[in-house]
Amino acid sequence: MSECNYCVYRNSYDCEDGYDRSENCNSFKLDFETLSKKQKKKIKKILSKNDN
Repeated sequence: MSECNYCVYRNSYDCEDGYDRSENCNSFKLDFETLSKKQKKKIKKILSKNDN
């Protein structure tokens, strides 16, 4: 699965026509709600380590 599937902009005009997918994307923003519970837990763990 592409990282584009986890981007909040995945349904935008540029992404729908395929132009701004993957390597052309300069504005990737993670859509946290698309992640599984396991993925969310892992990201939270990584972020908490960066706070220390």
